[in-house]
Formats: sequence, structure tokens, C-alpha cells
Amino acid sequence: MDPQRFIATVVGAIGMVLLLIYGKPILLPFVIAVLAAYLITAFADRLRDLLPEIFPGWVTRLLATLVLGVGVLVVLEVLAHNLQQVVEAAPRYENNLTNVVRNWAAALGIERLPSVDWVLSRTLDRLDIQGLIGAVVGSVTSIVGNGFLVVLYAAFLLLERGSLRRKWLLMHASEAERLRHDATIVEIGVRVRRYVFLKTVLSVIVAVGSWAIMELIGIDFASFWALLIFALNFIPYIGSPIAVAFPVLLSLVQFGDLPTFLITAVTLTAIQMLVGSIIEPRLMGRSLNLSPVIILLSLALWGSLWGPVGALFSVPIMVILTIIMSQFPSTRPFAILLSRDGDV
Repeated sequence: MDPQRFIATVVGAIGMVLLLIYGKPILLPFVIAVLAAYLITAFADRLRDLLPEIFPGWVTRLLATLVLGVGVLVVLEVLAHNLQQVVEAAPRYENNLTNVVRNWAAALGIERLPSVDWVLSRTLDRLDIQGLIGAVVGSVTSIVGNGFLVVLYAAFLLLERGSLRRKWLLMHASEAERLRHDATIVEIGVRVRRYVFLKTVLSVIVAVGSWAIMELIGIDFASFWALLIFALNFIPYIGSPIAVAFPVLLSLVQFGDLPTFLITAVTLTAIQMLVGSIIEPRLMGRSLNLSPVIILLSLALWGSLWGPVGALFSVPIMVILTIIMSQFPSTRPFAILLSRDGDV
């Protein structure tokens, strides 16, 4: 490779990373808005196939926006209702946790050791359950606070959809080049839509099943934990264990007995394994043709740059990058490296 070209590539990569880090307050709402506009457009296209042809395109887009907006409001209502209750219940959970540890220490015959109370005090002071939950509430509030900016970006993206298409046509020097790029965009859309649709359906199945189990057991805030399970299931590999850990630990703190804790752990883990290890690989097929190592690296990269939202977006971003790089001879080797089986 030409030394000047190599230096330019390195400088460009460093500049891009710095832009992603320091431009997060501006870029993150815009990326969420792009995703929202994309989902609205895809949903509107599906509605257009179902509704009579007399309805113009703006009607289906408006209907899709209203449906998705109502869904977001319902989610926010569940979060607002449950998060406040979780914060209020945190001191009671701390007391229950203390009692559980002391009971287990007594069962093991070590209750008289002075180290038990010392360890409890030191651990709970450092753990600060209420402070941890408060940090989660603060993160959710921050995301909701950017909601107006996201809505504004998404609205202008939808309004400029027609002009963007005209600009796209004018950018190409030849019809063959435009057709090749159009094919790339179509493939990106098909694979990303398929991934988002299947992942959403599977996450709903896991969340509903987990909610039913938690309701039967009597775990507090079952709807909140089910919503958290739904969201974390979009994060590959580590999302599912984290999603299950919260209600499982809560069952121990809430009830304080080992059988309930084991029943909750086994049943919730069984649902995750059934969907994640058996159903999901059969349904996904080639829609997620990415190396597991690349998925983990992407998860770590985007999670460190943009936090939980970056982790949620990490897989769609890598799918898009793999498809784009596979279309050009100079970057096709990188796409092969990123793929699961080399077939791009």
C-alpha cells in the first residue's frame, strides 16, 4: 500500500473514532432518529400492502407513526410507573438481603463469627442498591430527555425522503453505477429488516414467557423485568444472562428461600436457552452472517463508545458494514473476514 494512502487511512480512522466519542450528544439522537424513520417507513410499506390503494403514502406513514408512537408511550408509562416503585422498595430489599445472608450464615454455623456483620456492612455500603437503581433511573431519564430532538430529526428525515431520493439519483455518473448501488441498499434493507423483525418477535416471546413465570411465582415488578428482558435480548450473547440475573436475584432478596430462587433461575434460563439456542439459529439463517468474535468485538466497541444504546445498535451496524464492504473489490476481503462462513 502507498505510504501516503496508509497514513491517510490511519488518520481518518482516528478522526472517526474521536468524532464518535466527542460527537455522541449530537450523533446518538440522530442515529436513533434514523432508526425510527427507517422503522416507520418499513412499517408504512407493509401497511400499504394491506390497505386499499386509494390511501396515499402519507396516510400510511402517519398511521405507522401513530402506532409506533403509542407503543413508545406505553413502554415509557411502564418504565415510569415501575422505576419509581423499584427505587422506593430498594431499602426493603437491602434489609431482606441482610436477613438472607444472616440466615444462611446461621445455617452454616458461622453466625457468631464477627466477620459476618462486618462483611455485611462493608458489602452493603459499597453495593448501595438504591444508588445503583437511581443511576439506572437517571440514564433512562437522559434518554427520554433527548426524545424531542429524536422526534425532530425523524420528522425532517421523513419529510425529506423524496428529495433524498432525487439527490441519490443525481450523485451517480452512470445508470450502471446507480443500479449497483441501489442493489446494495436493497440488500442492506432486506437483511436489516429481517434481523430486526425476527429479533423483535423472539424477544417478545422470551419477554412474555418470562413475565408469565414471574407472575406465577409472585416476583415484584414482573412487567418491568419483562420489558428489560425484551430490550436486553437485542444485545448478543451477554444480554440474555444479564436480563435473567436481575429477576433471579430479586427472587432471592424478595422471598429469601433457596427453592424459589432455584425455580426462578431454572425456568427463566430455560426460556432463554430454548429461544436463543434452538429457535433463533433456525429462524435467523443467513440474515446474521457475522462471526461471533466480530459480534463480541463490535459489542465491546460500540458499548464503550455509546453505552447501552451503542450495544443495541452494534449488530445492525456490523451487518450494514459487511454488506457495503462486500460490494467493492478493495474492501471485499474485510467483509469475508467479518462474516461467519466467508460467503458474502
